[in-house]
Amino acid sequence: MDGLLDLDPQPTIVAGAARHVTSTRLTLGDQGRVRVRERVQIGRSNERQGFWSGSVHADTDGGPLLRHRVELGAGSVTDDELGAPRACVSELRYPEATFEAKGTTLELAAGGCLATWQGGRL
Repeated sequence: MDGLLDLDPQPTIVAGAARHVTSTRLTLGDQGRVRVRERVQIGRSNERQGFWSGSVHADTDGGPLLRHRVELGAGSVTDDELGAPRACVSELRYPEATFEAKGTTLELAAGGCLATWQGGRL
């Protein structure tokens, strides 16, 4: 619960018509620090099929920190043949309130921040 977690795995590539679901759960103590980055790409070169859903559920000793879910690809709420994003990068940092990131960075009410970006390709 206390300590530092720095998790930045290789990107997830959802190939063909695969369906992939990820779920990350964190509980941080008073001295806990975290950086978790997730990168996802729907399809290999010239593929647009596939579906991915990712959720982050993070708490601190003081209570909820973040409830976040993103979906990409075929069958997602935002799916659109013409312009729906097929790539996503999400990064949670705590207790930092801000950092330089591509996309949108939001300061969280309980401390920390979340950066998200979506586009066509990683």
